[in-house]
Amino acid sequence: MPNIITDLQQNISRVEALIPSLSEVAASHARAVVREAKQAISLNQYEAMREALDDLEVIAVPKR
Repeated sequence: MPNIITDLQQNISRVEALIPSLSEVAASHARAVVREAKQAISLNQYEAMREALDDLEVIAVPKR
């Protein structure tokens, strides 16, 4: 069974690397989701971590 904190940290890193390639609006949203994910980890809030992980997983490089 995967560890949610490990999954979150991997997705946070992935999204942070994508931010420069996103539009201004998408980058702002991505930064907000990353901020929420980091806060959920620091406060050890499982439900918030689960939601942040779901939000992070849908962020991807836009197709051109």
